[in-house]
Amino acid sequence: MLLLLVAAAVCSSSEAVAQQQPQVRYLTTNFSLKNADIAKLNRRLSLLGIGLPFSVAGKVTTDLKIGVPLRKLRESRLYRINGTITSPKLTVAEVELTDISADVVYRDGVLSLQPLLVSIPEGAKSDGQAASELRPGRFRGTAEMKLVPRGDLSLTLQFDQIPVRPLAAAAADILPVDEGRLTGTVNAAAPVDRLTEPAAWNGAGRLTVSSLSLIGQTWKQ
Repeated sequence: MLLLLVAAAVCSSSEAVAQQQPQVRYLTTNFSLKNADIAKLNRRLSLLGIGLPFSVAGKVTTDLKIGVPLRKLRESRLYRINGTITSPKLTVAEVELTDISADVVYRDGVLSLQPLLVSIPEGAKSDGQAASELRPGRFRGTAEMKLVPRGDLSLTLQFDQIPVRPLAAAAADILPVDEGRLTGTVNAAAPVDRLTEPAAWNGAGRLTVSSLSLIGQTWKQ
């Protein structure tokens, strides 16, 4: 009987403590923009600690619902975002992307884009052929970025004839690729604060390369 009384007292004490824990209350607001400057938007999000840690430029259209944690406005992890984002053209970390669309979820400090749909144009070729004459590559997949606290960016992507040259441009001194196309699947991850460091990335996948031109030599698929 004594043990039962002690157990009951402990349970009552635990329930009292749980009831004293304040619940986070949210103010939910619609956040819809048309052709907004994404660089300016990212700067504002950075003030909350949830901005993208790389350069972005272009115009976006958003249809979002944002949950603002009342009385905890400085706690970035507690904000909530749900909705969609689209753009005809963005430059992300100096890579040009087109026809972008994604469902956006931000919860518990993690930003998720799923599904993420993007086109990557070839760009003008060395023989003068215009980019508009070339079929853009497409990829779709998911992206998850741990922003608060800082963690990894994880990508799961399906490539469909992605042009190699725009992706290799940042490393042209190391990998002088003239042209080529990638098709297949890739899983990759890197720390959010080290995305521009090639050595920081880990990944695996299965890719087929077609018409690769490297240092003046061309290999077919």
